[in-house]
Amino acid sequence: MSSFTSSRAAFEHIRNHFNPSAEEVWVLGLNSQMELIFEVMVFRGSLTSCPFHPRDIFRYLITQNACAFILAHNHPSGNLLPSSADVKITKRLHSLAKMMEIPMLDHIIFSSVDYFSFLEKIGSFSEKRFIQIYS
Repeated sequence: MSSFTSSRAAFEHIRNHFNPSAEEVWVLGLNSQMELIFEVMVFRGSLTSCPFHPRDIFRYLITQNACAFILAHNHPSGNLLPSSADVKITKRLHSLAKMMEIPMLDHIIFSSVDYFSFLEKIGSFSEKRFIQIYS
């Protein structure tokens, strides 16, 4: 069973499981020991976007009894910097995760060679940190 103790560990796990020619959104569901209990691609979009609804992510988390999760999506362009849409959905999912009491541990944007971690960049998912970094 894979254990995720860092954003890099999550990236190393997911980097070989995606289609590099379309944006995909993945959810890594974790148990209370931060071990992987499921991974699922919840959405596949186009080369440049992948719209999705948070309820679909939480459906998987609840039905699989996840204690926490990591969201991951790829950028086929190779540009790992988050778009304004990426920041907006990360804030929204984090807020919903707090309400649902299923912690969102990170949102990773990745390519086949590297990744961007919101957690590593901002240090925490507090609203104050989001405002400081992305306003």
